[in-house]
Amino acid sequence: MFYLGRRVVLRALASPLPITWVTADCAYGQESRFRRLLEQSGVGYVLAVPKSQFTVGCPRIDGLFAQAPAEAWEKLSCGDGAKGPRAYHWEAVRLPAVAEFDYQGEVPHRMRWALARRSISRPDEIAYYLAYTPLEAVTAHQADEKGAQPVREPGPSRSQWRRFGDSWQLVVPHPLTCVDAEADTTR
Repeated sequence: MFYLGRRVVLRALASPLPITWVTADCAYGQESRFRRLLEQSGVGYVLAVPKSQFTVGCPRIDGLFAQAPAEAWEKLSCGDGAKGPRAYHWEAVRLPAVAEFDYQGEVPHRMRWALARRSISRPDEIAYYLAYTPLEAVTAHQADEKGAQPVREPGPSRSQWRRFGDSWQLVVPHPLTCVDAEADTTR
């Protein structure tokens, strides 16, 4: 799978098309070489991953979201479908940066996220995603235009989950350090 995905991405990047984002199912999302290719190319992504996917702060992505308080789930619509609005409960966790890919010199320019989408009618059905985004995403720009309050620094608490504005985030110690379990190295 990796080689087919790699070939498609490299062809798209070589074309005159403005390629800035990639989405894919978990066959590609769980493949670390595919994620690294996109990161090295400066391409943002939202990739589905299996619930057993390793993530920073927890050996499995489903375990990471299981730690979240119940109020961390936010009801959002994915747009209209054939049977009306497609609404789900969502959670988002900002992950620590990887210096090699997320910084330009000393300045961060990309963010990493873990996302969970839960069915409202069947809460045991949860899909997981990893995302790699520009630091200044369109949504942040739109929030500024609407007069949203800036993100506050977390206060003291025993829980690793903190509320920032309208969303919840997992606070991981040492955000500039990331252990890449796949390569078994520390950055």
